[in-house]
Amino acid sequence: MAYNQNKVRQLGDILANHERLSINIVIEKYERALHELFSTPAKSTSHINVCQHVFGYFSKDLTKAEKVHFFELLNQYRHQKIPLSSVLGILHSWCHRFENDYLLNQTYFEPYPVGLIAISDSGKGRALS
Repeated sequence: MAYNQNKVRQLGDILANHERLSINIVIEKYERALHELFSTPAKSTSHINVCQHVFGYFSKDLTKAEKVHFFELLNQYRHQKIPLSSVLGILHSWCHRFENDYLLNQTYFEPYPVGLIAISDSGKGRALS
């Protein structure tokens, strides 16, 4: 969804296999479409859309202050003041808090194995002024 919503729909159509194609052809079409999907990086506006979509799962269970805080974070991300991980961290915590297994199973929150994660955006190793 963060990369290209139209391509995601196309992937779903391929998997639905309405044409009753052989599994090998389905895999070939899916792989080609997946490569096209990941050929360009996701835009920040797409990430914002996904975050708002996830927020919708919890909006009626959150306090006014939590909602305000979330949208402040989202606005800071929009203006490149904080990394996406800051926004995802709060959303992921709400997935656990509200025990949303559907969202907890999404790789969007943990796209990389922990061993591959760099801490370059965390400020570690920089001297304090």
